[in-house]
Amino acid sequence: PGGDFVELFQDIPEESLVCNISYKDEHFFFNALQAIGDQKSAPIYAHTGEKLLSTIIPGDLNIPILTNIHHVWPHAVKSEDGAMQLYLLVHGWNKGKFAVLKMEK
Repeated sequence: PGGDFVELFQDIPEESLVCNISYKDEHFFFNALQAIGDQKSAPIYAHTGEKLLSTIIPGDLNIPILTNIHHVWPHAVKSEDGAMQLYLLVHGWNKGKFAVLKMEK
């Protein structure tokens, strides 16, 4: 059946072909299915719901196989010292490839 437009998240480029969304610890992760313009791969957007925090482009991280991204799963893992570490499991649309990205500050 039909649907209604609810809301557009700020700062996500209109030409982004967002394929999926995931949520973890007050953050949304949007992945686009394809690159925009001269990007090396499809982007991943980290968003608070109010503002864009980061645009992650796996091609810029020398992960060329992930040109098209199907989904991003965020995972928080507790380290030995009790600190939480964020990882993103990135699943590629093409050939079932994946990568694990570790958040670095």
